[in-house]
Amino acid sequence: MVELTSAAIDSLRKDDIAKMVFSQQTIDAFGMVAGNAVSTSVQAAYSETSQSIIIPSFERATRALMHQVNDAFQNGKGELLGQLYTQLDQVTQNQFEARFPNVFELQQMTDSFQSLAERMLSHVQATIKMHLESELQSSLLGMQEMIAHYLMEAVGEEVSMAVKEMGNRISDSVLNATRSESKPVIQVMPNLQEPKPQILQLLQQGQINTAFDMALSACNLEMVMFVCETVNFSEVFEKTPCPLQQRVLLSLIQQLSIDLGSNTELKNKFIQGAMVNLDKSDPVVQDHLTSVIFALVKHVEAFVEKHPRMIHQFKMVRLAAKALII
Repeated sequence: MVELTSAAIDSLRKDDIAKMVFSQQTIDAFGMVAGNAVSTSVQAAYSETSQSIIIPSFERATRALMHQVNDAFQNGKGELLGQLYTQLDQVTQNQFEARFPNVFELQQMTDSFQSLAERMLSHVQATIKMHLESELQSSLLGMQEMIAHYLMEAVGEEVSMAVKEMGNRISDSVLNATRSESKPVIQVMPNLQEPKPQILQLLQQGQINTAFDMALSACNLEMVMFVCETVNFSEVFEKTPCPLQQRVLLSLIQQLSIDLGSNTELKNKFIQGAMVNLDKSDPVVQDHLTSVIFALVKHVEAFVEKHPRMIHQFKMVRLAAKALII
């Protein structure tokens, strides 16, 4: 027998190993082992991938596709129905107009008449409103003039009667004094305190408004009454224009009406004179007239309630108050 060298033996071993490794049985065995080892992992990965990725993606894609198909179907159906309804309406209208040709013209005439009637109604309403406003304004102006004229006449009559009555009283007093040959009694006024001398000097200088303003600013009714007793009524309220400013007239009415229990006749006379000379267009009068007149009416009503016999003396004041707040 031929002895094999170690190199030959190694070569034979390598060949045998190579044949054995690359043989079909070995490959099948390795494939079976590898397949068995990998199949479990592959199945688990496939199942997980299908559940988490493939199936949800497929569902979303299918749902979106169905929505798109449904939207396209609904839009197409709506457009088709719209076109169908439009065509049917047109056909119906054409048939109706063909059978009743005058109805369309009558409808147009009705719409035109309604529009014309609305325009005429608006014009008539505007004309009536303007006419009523003009008539109302004219009536109010006429009423104001009539009331002012009536008040002037009434106050003038009351003042004339009061002056006449005072003159008669003075004449009677003089006659009685002459018949009895008594000496005239001279009343000496007490010493006037400040600012009475200044007020008296202002009155002597003819500065009536300044004198009244000073007395009213002192918020002293005695001082105001001193001016009223000293000044000549006709020089204050029977001149045109009145020498007293509007704010002075308002203040005079307010302060004189606070206490009507004393010097009632003189206060009533000056209140009437001040009310007649108020100018309702003056800004100061517009701002304070309502409050002053309401306070005056309140004081007059309270005084008349306590002295019912004096109601006739304050009749003109109450009428003038109502006229001023209209």
